[in-house]
Amino acid sequence: IGGKVKKDIVKTNPSVDISVRNRRNRNRGKSLQRRIAKKLNGKNIGIIGGHDVETELFAIECKSLKSFVGVSYMEQAIKNCPKTHTPMVVVHVTTKKQDDLVILNMKNFISVNKIINRVVAKRNKIL
Repeated sequence: IGGKVKKDIVKTNPSVDISVRNRRNRNRGKSLQRRIAKKLNGKNIGIIGGHDVETELFAIECKSLKSFVGVSYMEQAIKNCPKTHTPMVVVHVTTKKQDDLVILNMKNFISVNKIINRVVAKRNKIL
């Protein structure tokens, strides 16, 4: 649009549209939290101001988005990944002073999480 206002946009009652959209987004988020908790054998905590799902090792923030640029990064990682390896994306944001972000698809994360849980269980038995 480049700064121009479109005159052909039909005006609607924004408060109704926003409240309906917010309710749908909230319901979609809650549904995602339940699914993730079930997949990871975790608890759906889902309180405002806290994490959404908790497992023995992870505090998980769930986000349901219509699009995400990370998907194209993962598609590239999958395409370039040898069959003997697990595709993973590492994102480094140069303007942020935080750790890099790691992206795995859910199936691979579940496999890695099972291995981590076995290692932790063995360690706890030894201690």
